[in-house]
Amino acid sequence: MDTTKDLFLNKLSQALKTIICEKLYADEPDSVKQATARDIEEFIQENVSQYSLPELQSTFASADIAMGLFFEYQDAKRLCDDAANQAESVVDQNAAKAAPSHLHDWIEPATAMAFVWVPGSFFDMGSGPWDDQGQLDEKPLHEVWLDGFWISKHPVTVGQYLKFSDQNPEHAPEWMQTDHPCHIQTGDDDRYRILGESVTAMHYPIVGVSWRNAAAFSKWLSDTTKHLLRLPTEAEWEYAARSGGKPEKYAGGTDVSEVAWYADNSGGCAQPVGTKAPNGLGIFDMCGNVAEWCQDTYDKFAYRQHALHNPIHQGNSGVRVVRGGSWQYGARDVRCADRGLFVEDYRGVDLGFRVVRPA
Repeated sequence: MDTTKDLFLNKLSQALKTIICEKLYADEPDSVKQATARDIEEFIQENVSQYSLPELQSTFASADIAMGLFFEYQDAKRLCDDAANQAESVVDQNAAKAAPSHLHDWIEPATAMAFVWVPGSFFDMGSGPWDDQGQLDEKPLHEVWLDGFWISKHPVTVGQYLKFSDQNPEHAPEWMQTDHPCHIQTGDDDRYRILGESVTAMHYPIVGVSWRNAAAFSKWLSDTTKHLLRLPTEAEWEYAARSGGKPEKYAGGTDVSEVAWYADNSGGCAQPVGTKAPNGLGIFDMCGNVAEWCQDTYDKFAYRQHALHNPIHQGNSGVRVVRGGSWQYGARDVRCADRGLFVEDYRGVDLGFRVVRPA
């Protein structure tokens, strides 16, 4: 028995019932909800269960796709005497249409930034039994369902960011701002100067940018490429870091030195992107090197409030979540589950970001 596949199917069934029966059909009679729940069970058992786990993860890449396929099945069931066989055909045809655009990586044309496809699925977010150093704000461990998305293979590099800030000098990194105390050549504050090439070289991760700078870069990239690009949510970041929601303490396994530049091996500065081992999805530097801004506002108890589907915490605090730790953090603080925070306007020598393209 493929228990992983069975678990996926059970969770898919539960999610469809939650989204359709409890939310979409909230005002419908109980009889309609019960009949729909039976149809969902039949849809899963007689049609969806025929696919392999990789096919399921690729096909059911978002809630919209899952619901669309289910409603197609319902329509076929009403119209055909042989309901199960006809519905199976409809699901198969739509799955073939839905999957191809999500089965490849992507390079955006403005900066040649490489993106990795992350198939949507369920995962348990937070510190689990695989991580013995979990903190209070990383709990409770809770199940969420994410739609598929692309995420940049590396943190945004200096070369990529400068293509934006050269056109938008008001968003220049702190170390490049004219007359700023931290200017890397003329400023009185030498915090960037002492780090040398690790701040300025084109293939190193950009640092010295605020959350607002990172959000502005994402908007510029969206406008330039005509694709929506944004900062990752906390849930997306952690799911991608853990190789698609696997029980991993660090991004790719349990050996922090293999996958992360952190205080014990960094030499006291950032390193070129992609020089440590990637995680199971082929994504680099999710743990260590530079810490990364996320969309969410920080709340110590955010995990108690998360929605099941694509959770994000949005508040008015002006304090944003930072994930992944950096070259100057210890091993405990570069874990996949670790949550950091800074005010939106903070800019630091070890703080950068990466971006996501939703499906």
